[in-house]
Amino acid sequence: MVSKSDKQFFGLLIGLLMGMIIGALTLPEEAWAAEALVVPTGTTVIDDISHPDGKEIEEATSYLSENHIVIPAEIKETCKQYGKEYNICPEVLMAVCWVESNCKPEISNASGSCHGIAQIHAGSHRKRMSKLGVSDLFNADENIHVSADYIAELLIENDLETSLCLYNGVNSTSTSYSRKVLKIAHYLEVVHW
Repeated sequence: MVSKSDKQFFGLLIGLLMGMIIGALTLPEEAWAAEALVVPTGTTVIDDISHPDGKEIEEATSYLSENHIVIPAEIKETCKQYGKEYNICPEVLMAVCWVESNCKPEISNASGSCHGIAQIHAGSHRKRMSKLGVSDLFNADENIHVSADYIAELLIENDLETSLCLYNGVNSTSTSYSRKVLKIAHYLEVVHW
């Protein structure tokens, strides 16, 4: 008779092995017909790597349009750059920039403690900023660089949803922020496919 703990162990083991197999079978980015960039878990924000169909593209376009979500070209490029450097889906970085500031690099939060496009808390990230050579959080490139570095650090010990909750400074059980970011990232990835 197999104990409950043995079943849990084997379930975790099978999940780990399946993840390794799927990761090994995933095509390199260059082989894909479009830019489906990889998050550290080895998957895109989209659940599979097949090309979105017309209905999915229409739904994504409609959602982004209805919510007035427009990512400026220079922000897209910066997010792609740091997404590649930190192995983070760039649409996640774009969505963080949108949710935090509507892609406005010159703003601060109401208390004046968080600044720029990804709303970086200077006090909490002083060492990170120094390490990265960042001095101006109102500079979109520098701000996104700090954001990507921080998210990458969080992803070392957490899944993407939890990392986004922690990024936002909320308890990891409060998922409204992370789900909003992931929903926007998903739709951005569909239209960028």
